[in-house]
Amino acid sequence: MQFNPQEGPFTGMASVTASSEFPRILTYQDAAGVIWDTGPDEYMLGVNGRGETETFDLVADSPHMFVSAESGAGKSVVAASIATQSLVKGGSAVFLDVKRISHRWAKNLPGVTYAVEVDEIANVIVSVAAELRRRMRVIENYPGKISDAPVGPRIVLVAEEINSMMSELEEFERSLPPRGVYRPRRAFRDILNLGRAAKVHVVAFAQYPDTKLIPRPVIEAFGTRILIRHTRESWNSLAWSLGYAPPAPQARGRGLIIRAGKAIETQFLYLTEEECAHLVRTLRPEAERVGLIQEARRALAQRRELRALERGERG
Repeated sequence: MQFNPQEGPFTGMASVTASSEFPRILTYQDAAGVIWDTGPDEYMLGVNGRGETETFDLVADSPHMFVSAESGAGKSVVAASIATQSLVKGGSAVFLDVKRISHRWAKNLPGVTYAVEVDEIANVIVSVAAELRRRMRVIENYPGKISDAPVGPRIVLVAEEINSMMSELEEFERSLPPRGVYRPRRAFRDILNLGRAAKVHVVAFAQYPDTKLIPRPVIEAFGTRILIRHTRESWNSLAWSLGYAPPAPQARGRGLIIRAGKAIETQFLYLTEEECAHLVRTLRPEAERVGLIQEARRALAQRRELRALERGERG
């Protein structure tokens, strides 16, 4: 009888892998043959120490991701990679950027919505939540499999510096009337709770989640977490179930993917801003740039849902 030491319940648990087993940097040229071979609902994140591709699967994995990294450690690189792949595959990318300048490469690209002011961010969040409600009604009335319901393209919200964003929204909501308004923080929670079936996803970024602004149940909605150059505080916030924090990988572009009770050391995909913009302009399907009638119909249905939410007619 033989046993395989590489396969089992502890495979991929947090450990430091020798740097020689990883590429020094994982560029688009290195990964181009793999990126576009992933499924339509799957985005390449990088490669692990065995040279295997690590992906973010929006169907098989959690529908939402939290990325924790200190300033300058690579949060924006991960965000750009995911947004680019979503856009090229025909989805929409919604940037909520309180920093204003995190993803200038994405502005004015097809399929992109970019919000920086707190009122813009609030408007976009409640609009996406209204679209989510519209999609849930489509699913409710669709006779086939939920995954086949014609809800529209996937929507990925990229929430930069989510702690600051939630703090600004909390302050913003103090100026709103007590009734008759669908509040953006509630809308954001609705997106996290209902997003999977409706194909609406959140990728949030911060050094670590501030539990005073983001309650633990909200954090739990982010089933996939990425830690880059993690601290003890960020580990305890996002990977507490795995026990003591291992040393943070220090190689550039290296970090840990936390999911399904495991921490997988990964060399993350690196795309330059110029590559991201070029890929979206040249590879995004032409069919997703048009369809103006369908888009207008969806927008009208969104407005109806939003009015119903403001009147308290939706649960």
